[in-house]
Amino acid sequence: MPRPTDRNSTTPLHKKKTDLELKAEKLKAEISQTRQFLQKAPELKNAAQKREQQELINTYRRPTRIEGPVDFRYDLVKSKPSKHVTLRSERSKAPFLTFALLITLGVVAYYTWRNLFHV
Repeated sequence: MPRPTDRNSTTPLHKKKTDLELKAEKLKAEISQTRQFLQKAPELKNAAQKREQQELINTYRRPTRIEGPVDFRYDLVKSKPSKHVTLRSERSKAPFLTFALLITLGVVAYYTWRNLFHV
């Protein structure tokens, strides 16, 4: 004849109870992990921000030469000569003269036509 404690271990109620106890243990472990993470979160955030700032600094402030500081003379040797900016007085007078010639031609043609055909 089975013992009374063995009979209780096979009942559905006992199985549910043990399942609920296991779930409760898992939830307690998860809660404790979450609390530990929440305590460490500000430190992790600060570390991540510092890492990102350092990456940005390293990306944009790299020396052009690893051996040492950049020699300014290299810029002068390699630089292309800049185009000379033309001043207004140095520009060609051709467009203005062409425009003046067309206006003069138009005025002369108008007066010629007026004098010949409107007597």
